[in-house]
Amino acid sequence: MKGLVALCCAAYAAALSAPASKPMPPARAEPPPTKETYEFSYSGASERRAAAEAQMRSRMRRLGRAAGPKIVLLGKPASGKGTLAPMLSCAYRSARVGLGSLLRARLRAESDGQVRAALQSGKLLSDEDAMDIVQERLEREDAVEGGWLLDGFPRTAGQARLLLEGPLKPDAVVVLDRPDDLAVAFCLGRCEDSATGAVYHPRFAPPPDDVRHRLVWRTDDTEEVVKKRLAKHAQECNAVLATFEEAGVPVKVVDNARSELETFADCCSFVDEVEASMRGLKARRERKQKRRDKLAAPWRLMEATRRVETAAVEQRPEPKPASGGSATEEDVEALCYVDETAEQCAARNEELRGLRAVVRRCNTYDPARFAPVLVEGEQVGFVAAQLLNKLRGPGLSAAVEVGPNPLPHVVRRRDDELDEEVIEDDDVSALAATLAPHAHSVAERTRVVQALVDALVADSELLLARPDQGTEVAFVPRSKLRDELQDVRALGAPLNSPPLLRIERAAVVSFGVPSYGCHVNGFTRKNGDVYIWLAKRALSKPTYPGLLDQIAAGGLPAKTSLLENAKREAAEEASIPRDILDGNLRAAGCVSYRYAARRGLSTKTLAVFDLELPEDLVPINGDGEVDAFMLMKAEDAVESLRSRLYEWKPNSALVMLDFAMRWGYIPPDDPDYISVSHDLRSYSASSRSSVWSK
Repeated sequence: MKGLVALCCAAYAAALSAPASKPMPPARAEPPPTKETYEFSYSGASERRAAAEAQMRSRMRRLGRAAGPKIVLLGKPASGKGTLAPMLSCAYRSARVGLGSLLRARLRAESDGQVRAALQSGKLLSDEDAMDIVQERLEREDAVEGGWLLDGFPRTAGQARLLLEGPLKPDAVVVLDRPDDLAVAFCLGRCEDSATGAVYHPRFAPPPDDVRHRLVWRTDDTEEVVKKRLAKHAQECNAVLATFEEAGVPVKVVDNARSELETFADCCSFVDEVEASMRGLKARRERKQKRRDKLAAPWRLMEATRRVETAAVEQRPEPKPASGGSATEEDVEALCYVDETAEQCAARNEELRGLRAVVRRCNTYDPARFAPVLVEGEQVGFVAAQLLNKLRGPGLSAAVEVGPNPLPHVVRRRDDELDEEVIEDDDVSALAATLAPHAHSVAERTRVVQALVDALVADSELLLARPDQGTEVAFVPRSKLRDELQDVRALGAPLNSPPLLRIERAAVVSFGVPSYGCHVNGFTRKNGDVYIWLAKRALSKPTYPGLLDQIAAGGLPAKTSLLENAKREAAEEASIPRDILDGNLRAAGCVSYRYAARRGLSTKTLAVFDLELPEDLVPINGDGEVDAFMLMKAEDAVESLRSRLYEWKPNSALVMLDFAMRWGYIPPDDPDYISVSHDLRSYSASSRSSVWSK
């Protein structure tokens, strides 16, 4: 401990005459002065994590999987925001968003030349520019559906007023406070990990041994400078808080001149109280809206069905092309639940072991239970029995035609009863659904299918308005609509071939239409060994929270090449500099899979890329979607697939297994070698095939 105190504090003294970007050499000096009454120190990262996860599980027992609140976390410089923000984000499963983190990620990835030019010229971002950057992040799916935590923003009353406009009004404002002399002591002694941005202090938050060589100190933090910053913050913060209070947002000032665990408990008590008061109002609104929906849903369904007849010639606003986003909107069920401990998950999945399970859990479906979806005689997807029955309903014949399957198919029961009233699961493969059978162009087919989707949305509303839905499925809930169109091509057709039609992204799984994405394997070499960079997904993620992932992944936007999409995702999600992406990113093929989800058949093809990173480059996530990046030896990653598969996002485990096979980390004498090699090839081949064999 004394060595760490000397390291940080002496380096601070030396920093006054040294560049800020260089780590300071070890030396000896007195620690920054603080009052003896501040007898506390921060707990270890594992203790903070345990406290946050305990609060998360407690909240989920009370509220289930309810969305998190919208929280603003403010405080003077060195008030503890960097420590409390990830704890609160974890506890409420809210996306953590900080303007500083967003800017640092953009600058390192060189993805925003305008911001770089402004900051390099010494100019501050205008309130409007700052709000644009923050708003872009808050409008992503995880923040919209799961809540958010704004770390240190807004800083001005103008930014606060912009935040209060529209749907971004926060639910609560938490202000961390500590005496100025303690804040000065924190500022003068704090060290920063140059690779990850993590902040340490020799007395209150000592750094671990393995990061000491990366520590840097700010040379501009003198006592005089810090006191001026504190005075300026006090003036600005008062105006910000007054703006929130005038708007009726609950505000709580929390003392943080103590253990962060005590402060965290007080913050949670306040946020829990705010949530409790909001729940009563929200429940009343939802009951009122449900009564309205119950009355209106039948009429909406009638109107949507009527419009199917005229859809081919009816002019309507064109939805925007698909923007990419998540490659796993409805996909393989996670093996671990977010509200259980790692030990509970491990015990529940003890029997799921072996590398074959990696492939098989992503390919759980029965071909005999799905009928092909055809357009212009080409198969474009698959549909399950329950949806096929809906498509045979009255008023939809202009949009879909159900008849015998003209393709080779799997047959379980051989009979000719294809005209029976209700199709059973075992009858499905004998039939086929043809979309827009009477349309003659891409535009006409798109309009007809969009009208069909509208009818399914109305049908879903009617179903969801019932008190008991039974086993019926809401195939296209209104809440899932993206107002984005995805190109639909024949199975196995090249991505640059003309589409047969375009379909709302929310209906892709229901019709078993393939979607495409990319995954980037980041790796580096150390002493002749290969190490894999893995991302641990933030708990705020709506899908697979807390599980292991590649350093970057995402869906394929319209009119974007696979290579350019991979570069963009790696820059946005891991802040990889453009020159490294241009020089080191290599295409490595594809993995494909199909999985029977509740709303249909999730069909995915992922383009895989390998990216070798310099040994000293650490991926940085600036948008709060990743809790941490970790470096794992390739052999250890394979072993984790074999024995701890529940720790992995399902398709990321599949991509990691593909990497291990290609790079020789599963040797030929491994008992699973032949079966895994066969599974990877056979499942991928069947996912790209246009027909099923008998």
